[in-house]
Amino acid sequence: MTFLHILSAAIVKMALMQRKFARQAAIGLMAAAIIALQFAPLAQAAIYYWDNDGTTAGFGTAAGTWAVPTTGSTTQGWSPDATGATLPVNVTTQTTDTVNFGNTATGLAAGTITVTGTVSNGGMTFASGSGAIVLSGGTITNVAAETITVNNASDTISSILAGAASSLTVGGSGTLALTGLNTYVGKTIIGNNTAGTLRVQVNTLGNLSAPSSLGAPTTAANGVIQIGATSLGSTLEFTGASAAASTNRQIQIGVSNTGSGGATIVNNNATSTTTLTFSNAAFNVAATGVSTFNRTLTLGGLNTGSNTVTGIIVNNTGTSGGIVSLSKTGAGTWILNGANSYTGGTTITGGALTIGNATGLGSVTGGGVSVTSGAVLQLNGITVGAKNLTINGAGLTTLAQGALNNISATAATYGGAVTLGSSSTIGVKGTGQLTLSGTIGIGAFTLTTLNASAARLQLNGVISGAGSVVAKERPKNNFL
Repeated sequence: MTFLHILSAAIVKMALMQRKFARQAAIGLMAAAIIALQFAPLAQAAIYYWDNDGTTAGFGTAAGTWAVPTTGSTTQGWSPDATGATLPVNVTTQTTDTVNFGNTATGLAAGTITVTGTVSNGGMTFASGSGAIVLSGGTITNVAAETITVNNASDTISSILAGAASSLTVGGSGTLALTGLNTYVGKTIIGNNTAGTLRVQVNTLGNLSAPSSLGAPTTAANGVIQIGATSLGSTLEFTGASAAASTNRQIQIGVSNTGSGGATIVNNNATSTTTLTFSNAAFNVAATGVSTFNRTLTLGGLNTGSNTVTGIIVNNTGTSGGIVSLSKTGAGTWILNGANSYTGGTTITGGALTIGNATGLGSVTGGGVSVTSGAVLQLNGITVGAKNLTINGAGLTTLAQGALNNISATAATYGGAVTLGSSSTIGVKGTGQLTLSGTIGIGAFTLTTLNASAARLQLNGVISGAGSVVAKERPKNNFL
């Protein structure tokens, strides 16, 4: 064997050995990496409590700045200690982290926390022992399915709420005011109650994609505003607004599940022009799977302007239930212009309910209508079919218009049986006309007719009872 042969063999042998060692080293590195991954601590969602009194047990008063990162000190910051006895740390909250303002009965005293920049959270709770907390400024990015729980009396978030791609749920038993032009895009759920007192206050409400107190969803499904929990009702309140609001977003009356929790919508803006309108042709999305449970939609508030439901109010879907009833409360006014098909009853206990459609009071074969003393049912020049009506009292004292009234110059007819629950008044606006074509049961009471010339207020049905009918002119200064 020549020297060259020996040298070549040695070179080949060394190359093979180097390749073997490299392969073994790579296998070793891979094994080390696997072991490191197996034993490395997983990233954990953290729970933080806002604290401004350092290591003193409890949480002090709401003050300071929530930022990226938030500086922890003796006067502010996020503490990982549920008792508030540990000094807050420097931390940047994530969408996996739950943030708390107080802890159950150990509260955070009322005050304002300023948000700077864009911060994140994975759910927030206002504890039952806390005072009124205000989160102001900046942007708060929420986890995809965000829950804000209000266990104290009331709180305000004027910061912009972003994220919440699938849903933002407000739960608890208190009142949460959302006053920012929020940009979150998920469905809004005012539910998950622990009491029937849960209320969300808004000062803006717009169409799909438009930032508002209830976000800026871009799809009809995410635009749905669900009001009501399984067995407890919830309230959406329009208040503190600087302008009227109109939205094409839809309402869902309660959850798509069993339970009787209904929905209340109120407008408590004092200025009559600051009205609220639901413009979608289908006002509500039918909640499904409600089994035998029936629910109530309540429209209320003190605003006397033309608050309007344009679209159709329908029943929910259940095996032998799902019936929706309507209740009008408060001193304000609501107008129903849709060809409603709900089959529950209609109760008017305060203010005015105006009907601009022949089936505005729901299906003719559905429940009857009741007007409490001090309230009024107003027909806007339409004909209502054979729907039973019980009236009480003289209507709104400020208008002296009766418990049943036609407010239009166009003639109106009420075709159902009308029964007096107490001495009552009916009337006609200006040059309009009202005809009662069904039976009229006055019992032992007095029925007073206002502006009651034979041509303008016609009682065409059979009148029964031992009471009396009295024709009377309405005071001239109370014409509508």
